[in-house]
Amino acid sequence: MLAVAAAVACAVADYGQDAVDPPEDARAEDAAPVCDSGVCLRTCVGLGLAGGSCFDGECLCVSGDGPAPDGAGDGSVDAPEPDDGGGADTPPPVCDPATCDSACRSIGFPAGNCVAGDCLCGGGADADADADDVAAEDVFVDDGSVDDGTPDDGPIDDGPIDDGAADEAPRDDGAADDAPADETTVEDAPVDDGTTDDAGSTWGVPVCDTTGGTLSDRGLFGGATRLVRTISVPALGNGRAVRLEITINSRRFLIASLPFDDIQATLQSPGGVNRKFWYHFDGDTSGMLGDYTFFTPWVLPVWWDAAVGGTWTLTLQDDAFSGAGTTLVSWCVVPLDPAAYASTDTGARLAACDTTSRSISDYACASDGTDCEHPLTVQMQVTNLVRASGAPSARIETSHGDASQLRITLIGADGSESTLWNRTAGPLPATIPISTMSGAWMTGRFQLTITDMAAGTSGTLTRFCIEAN
Repeated sequence: MLAVAAAVACAVADYGQDAVDPPEDARAEDAAPVCDSGVCLRTCVGLGLAGGSCFDGECLCVSGDGPAPDGAGDGSVDAPEPDDGGGADTPPPVCDPATCDSACRSIGFPAGNCVAGDCLCGGGADADADADDVAAEDVFVDDGSVDDGTPDDGPIDDGPIDDGAADEAPRDDGAADDAPADETTVEDAPVDDGTTDDAGSTWGVPVCDTTGGTLSDRGLFGGATRLVRTISVPALGNGRAVRLEITINSRRFLIASLPFDDIQATLQSPGGVNRKFWYHFDGDTSGMLGDYTFFTPWVLPVWWDAAVGGTWTLTLQDDAFSGAGTTLVSWCVVPLDPAAYASTDTGARLAACDTTSRSISDYACASDGTDCEHPLTVQMQVTNLVRASGAPSARIETSHGDASQLRITLIGADGSESTLWNRTAGPLPATIPISTMSGAWMTGRFQLTITDMAAGTSGTLTRFCIEAN
């Protein structure tokens, strides 16, 4: 069955025209367009038909079971083919006036209308006056995914990249909290930029464990003893420093106050990073009896730009027999607001000094030949949030007359032990590298020990400094 879907103006001169000829300028401007086979084919397909081609200057469209125009090539339309025995042929599509008019205009005619079920393109009026000129490529069928700005272009979805066009569907940017609308910013998930909007929690609020516990003293036989406690910090985002507040009672054996020099303590972050913040330090002395106290608080920056939300683990370990256990009363983790450290220069120069004069006792044995060494121990807290770019150094100044009699050791803020000087000949150098702390955070407590290993000379420690960068 043949369905003529579009025709050039000469084939429809009797459609919509006056009885008199149009003016000369109208005939000149509204001359029938040249039939283009590609345009014709796309127009027919756009109308829902099987295809189309140019025939005698006209654009002829055919339905799926009709004949092709002029199959014999004799200049006339071929007759309908007989029924193929499979039942009634599929009827041609019903002509839609709006679609027909749009199709005719798209290939250069001023108008189109449905006549006897066919779409006929008419002319005769001034095309410039009756309709806007349409670019030749603007056929009814959409030209694909490339938007050339012509009227034939339908909505073109450009994929997952949001260009602001109206055709964009909601886009999932991969965040768990996506709203239906396309995300321009991502609302803070539990681990991200460290702002207070993540989980409704607030920076600077202590999260504490007050259950307490006792770390048993290591016996004369057997291994070290341990006490492990955990707390859960709510999700806040990424932090740069935490403060550890810990309360441990002073230790006494009979009437003697015991130092904490057999204790080591570590704090583990939710990410599994361990920070040894106490390693055989004596502790501070206070009170009338000169009791040793466990130093607190600690500002620990080793979890720089890491999640603070999750489980934190405190581990206390007793490494030697002392005669008394250790009582943990409580401990708290305080996530510090990362905004306060936004401009912290982690490679800044550090020069933390203690200039208190302290005596270095001479090597002298008791009458029974024991207790010959009398070490001087000095502890200094570094609060600067500084990381060493290389190996930091210690500056040790004394009035001792013979440095070859001295042994000097250091426990760093990271718990590392170093022998800085061991009865070496010559005067002490201006600075001594701390190779065990190369690239380490300098924040924490340092413990310097100076021991005179030979009799005959004593002196004074006048300056102790930790320097970096």
